[in-house]
Amino acid sequence: MEHQGHSLDSAPPAQGTVDPLDHPAPELPGLDQPDTTFTMSPRIASLLRHHNAMRAAGRGTWIIMLALIPLHVFNLTISGMPLPLIVIVMTIPVCAPIANHFQLRRQYGSLVDDAATVAVRLGTDALDITERTCHSRIRYQRIRGITVSARVAVLQVDGRPYAMPRELWPDHLVEELRGFLSREPVTTPDRRVRTPSPLFPALPRPHAVTVADSDTARLLTRAHARAPWWRPTAKTALIGVAVIVGAVVFGWLGGPPAVLIFLVISALIGAVGWWMTRVPSYAEIDKVAGFAAPGAVMATQFGSDAVLIATARFVLRLPYSTIRRITVRGEVATLGYRGMTIVLPGALFPSPIRDRLRERGLRISGR
Repeated sequence: MEHQGHSLDSAPPAQGTVDPLDHPAPELPGLDQPDTTFTMSPRIASLLRHHNAMRAAGRGTWIIMLALIPLHVFNLTISGMPLPLIVIVMTIPVCAPIANHFQLRRQYGSLVDDAATVAVRLGTDALDITERTCHSRIRYQRIRGITVSARVAVLQVDGRPYAMPRELWPDHLVEELRGFLSREPVTTPDRRVRTPSPLFPALPRPHAVTVADSDTARLLTRAHARAPWWRPTAKTALIGVAVIVGAVVFGWLGGPPAVLIFLVISALIGAVGWWMTRVPSYAEIDKVAGFAAPGAVMATQFGSDAVLIATARFVLRLPYSTIRRITVRGEVATLGYRGMTIVLPGALFPSPIRDRLRERGLRISGR
């Protein structure tokens, strides 16, 4: 949003003091001259959620889990551990991947509306994808490739897979996208002349605007890694359960020396994890820099029914009924949107706005 196109509506900007929550938020405009459109069905949406979750978790994780858990159970059994204790010990390693799979389904499910009409358009510089609540712009530098099957097309974006209906990606459009990715443009069947993607529409009446500085992308990346939306007690309880279970297993197998070794290893792993949350990798920072690079403009507009969030990479229209919680800590705000967490500068959610949202029943944490 360094530069913006036409406003989302044609009304002039509000003058004077107007309650930001008195009027509905405007709808997002659709794409002009999309290459393809497709209306979702519950069956297709469920297929995409499952496909995305399986690919995001990694097939190797499931293969390793299925191979190692029986060996671990066998080892505990021949060591003489009672069966009830084996069941308790194996609960976490068995349930964790399954819980992760359903968490990924919820996360990707937030990107797939059962009845949404999705539109796709290729520009010379980026791919635009829109539906009722989101307009995303994906620069070709972020796309590693596209694979297609009979039912889905999978984009690899920032190292993560995004499955889309195959109907959105006919063969000629797939070939054209691959041409842009390889910098060898392909002529379309209708000889359409491709142009750069048009400017994002400007928010008509933004209530908060902030400009990213040189440290914004690092700050947001670090905040996401530290998961500020988790309560400290929940983090402590989860770590405590994992340590207790591990100590019981190692103590049974090797006695006090094994417990000591386990605690030392756990401390080292914890130290590495703590360090990684405070020193994020350049690759992770680069993903966020797409909308939070120095000089990038971000804005929010609050309506009576939804909030609009506009950046250089996406424009979102999030109904309040789909926002689980808004957490503001320091300079960072996080939105729990269905199964996904969105991390943004805290300046986009001013204190007076948060107070009004609390009055309307939204769960708001932080001062």
